[in-house]
Amino acid sequence: MTEIFKKRTEKLILLGLIIPIIGIVLSYYRGFNWLFNSLSDLGIFSPFFNYGVIIGGICLGIFTLNNLTQKLVGFFARFLMLISSASLILIGVFRKDYPLPIHPFSVLAFFLALSLGQILVGRRIIRDCQSVGYFTILAALIIYSTWFSYLLLWLVDKRFGIAIPEIISLIVTLIWIFVFLLKFKKKN
Repeated sequence: MTEIFKKRTEKLILLGLIIPIIGIVLSYYRGFNWLFNSLSDLGIFSPFFNYGVIIGGICLGIFTLNNLTQKLVGFFARFLMLISSASLILIGVFRKDYPLPIHPFSVLAFFLALSLGQILVGRRIIRDCQSVGYFTILAALIIYSTWFSYLLLWLVDKRFGIAIPEIISLIVTLIWIFVFLLKFKKKN
């Protein structure tokens, strides 16, 4: 691949990963409550959210295929990141109100595969770029601790939705990809 094509692909990836945030903003409605809803509730009322999630999943897949080579991060880490990409696409395709339980399983698969994949990626790239490797592991631990805290809260009151851990996970992942492309790719 030429260097110009790689740089354009990286810019496309960053733009594509920001699109879900734009989808959230365009889909926001007055009845949405950050404490008692999930981000997927936005997809019931607006296709912008679902399109943004699908595009974000495609871009996460492109990022994984272009940057997380099997030689760099290993087969299992790359496989988990591709699972998270496919799960994100499924989240957008099968809305929360879809009659079969595809959506909740896709959400669970996305966050589990993403954070476990990040830990494995971080462990492998520490040898090449320590700061990015540790930051990658930290990003995964933030995602895990956010969901664990939510789970404890949910055990106390089952009315709580998952919008807050979802948006925190999304923002942490976007920052991680940005740092990876900025720091790690420049170093290598």
